Amino acid sequence: MPDDLIVALHDSQGGTGRHRCVVCAYAMGVNYVVASGETETCDRGSIAPTPVLAALPDNQGGPGRHRCTNCAFKLGMMGDLVDLDGEALGDLPEAQPDFTGAVEGSVAYRLHKVRERSPSNRAAALLYHGNKCAACGFLFDEVYTPTHAKGFTEVHHVKPLSAGEQFVDPLQDLAPLCANCHRMVHRRADNWLTIAQLKELLESAKS
Repeated sequence: MPDDLIVALHDSQGGTGRHRCVVCAYAMGVNYVVASGETETCDRGSIAPTPVLAALPDNQGGPGRHRCTNCAFKLGMMGDLVDLDGEALGDLPEAQPDFTGAVEGSVAYRLHKVRERSPSNRAAALLYHGNKCAACGFLFDEVYTPTHAKGFTEVHHVKPLSAGEQFVDPLQDLAPLCANCHRMVHRRADNWLTIAQLKELLESAKS
């Protein structure tokens, strides 16, 4: 979450050495804040301190908008409407999610086009490269034990199959990736990352 909002939290919620994410901070500190009397309750029942609500950027908690910090951050930070520096990237969507819940689990039938993959290519790639993630080094067997993981990993196509039918060299065109790194490579449909670019992101995050 943005540093400028963290520093605005009361010591009982976000002081040095304490757990500082906004959702957990308000969940743990709400009783203290309620006792002070400086709170607002949104129409979904979430409570937050009035001074912090007043300091939220317009795209998260401005006049006429849903103003509790829990919901604001779900819509703002998690909705990619605010970048990591707290700069607004856009306005909130007109329709807001229903935080009271919704029915799930009904059956739906859809017709999909799937690009065929070669099991022998996958097997050869893993035999050559091993199961360790080529980007972050994660190994499922080490974390979840070999008994459970059983060599699990995902195999990434360096040359996108969306380009059409093509010859795939399992040694050059396939690479093992953990599930997280594989999702991040394909995070933007219009800008898939190379493994080298993903490694740069990981190094940047560490620094």
